[in-house]
Amino acid sequence: MKVKHIFAIACAVLAAVVVFVLVRQPPAEPTDTGRSKKAEKRLSHRAAKSDVNVREKVRQIVAVEPKKRRRVRPVSDMFPMLKGKDHQLAEAMQSALDADNYRGVMHLIDKAMSSENPEVRSLLVDALGWFGAEALPELTVMMADADSDVAESAQAQWSVALAEIDNSERRMEIGMVVMGTLTDEDTLEHISGEVSNSALEYIDGEEDPVRQDEKRIVVVQALLDIMDSGREPCAEAAAETYEEITGYPWLGIDEAELYLSNPDDYELPEDCDEESFPASQEEISDEADETDI
Repeated sequence: MKVKHIFAIACAVLAAVVVFVLVRQPPAEPTDTGRSKKAEKRLSHRAAKSDVNVREKVRQIVAVEPKKRRRVRPVSDMFPMLKGKDHQLAEAMQSALDADNYRGVMHLIDKAMSSENPEVRSLLVDALGWFGAEALPELTVMMADADSDVAESAQAQWSVALAEIDNSERRMEIGMVVMGTLTDEDTLEHISGEVSNSALEYIDGEEDPVRQDEKRIVVVQALLDIMDSGREPCAEAAAETYEEITGYPWLGIDEAELYLSNPDDYELPEDCDEESFPASQEEISDEADETDI
């Protein structure tokens, strides 16, 4: 066989291999041209934060707050209800409280949290309540307790502790962390109110309208991050807060992105039912003024 024939056959085989490889490759994924670059950046930002532990995240925010102590209330009346290790745990906790020893309570907290006795966990919530804002990380976890009484008690203590934080931005940040983590609807409804109040205080604290718009955008952006988490109860709570903050009905991510692009010139779709609109920002302010009076 001549050399030129061998060369021709080799080229034909190589071409066939190339065609086979190209045919076997999966089709390229279609690009989502409908999503804005801002949304892509937001989603990437949220994904980077998704593995942050809620207890540690709240601790980071609270760390800058000045430490406050409360008068210690005796809890020894609960001891007769507890036996064995639970009784020993309660005594150790009381000893730490008597010494105003927050670290001592923290040393016992994981054992108390994991106790199968709800009375011990309830005692823990009661103890944490006396340390105020400093105990917010642990109270946040306790709001998800399996026992409804313990969870409700933790929620009440959490609200009191949150109110000790003077900075509205930090209160809002803590509320956002909780809103994006817990899934109990009743708890989320309560948290939504806390976030709305803190966020409006954070925004209205600015006299400059431009800065108010900038802060409102920051708040809405954080709410959209929560909606991207995939937790439906959290997304619903964030949507309710969105309506309180913007004064517009929640019409979905795409419409919220339009609002973010220019809050001052944003217009609702023409086919919206005006009767379903939440109160405007002016109406909300008027209602607040009447309440103050």
